Amino acid sequence: MQTTCIYTLPVLPYYRMEKLLKKNNLKVTPGRIDILNLLSLGDAPKTAETIYKSLKKKYDLVTVYRNLESFEKKGLLFKETAGKKDYYYLASSPHHHIVCRNCQKMECVPCSHQQFTAKNFTEITHQLLLTGLCRQCS
Repeated sequence: MQTTCIYTLPVLPYYRMEKLLKKNNLKVTPGRIDILNLLSLGDAPKTAETIYKSLKKKYDLVTVYRNLESFEKKGLLFKETAGKKDYYYLASSPHHHIVCRNCQKMECVPCSHQQFTAKNFTEITHQLLLTGLCRQCS
């Protein structure tokens, strides 16, 4: 999947990742640092499987999933579902992506509705899947 994200955070140095984990009451482990580092180096959302393979299977896939879930719950990263896959990304703000149905190129789309309130509901989230044909494929 090809994308360039305008909301991508700058590469996080080790001390910032360590501080971020501690601030969110997460134990600093080599696996967590490696996952955050990998996500901060890229400008595209990644699946757990992609992260697992990129880390040369240094950690088992379950560990990767658990850490991504912990990061998401703490608000350290964002998750977006496209098709049957979950994509994870670090960004300065939540946003969405539009995916070309033909070549899978992905681009960022701003999200202006970040806080929802609804009577009788808590922990509200939203997902938006946008698809279309990119300029090259149309």
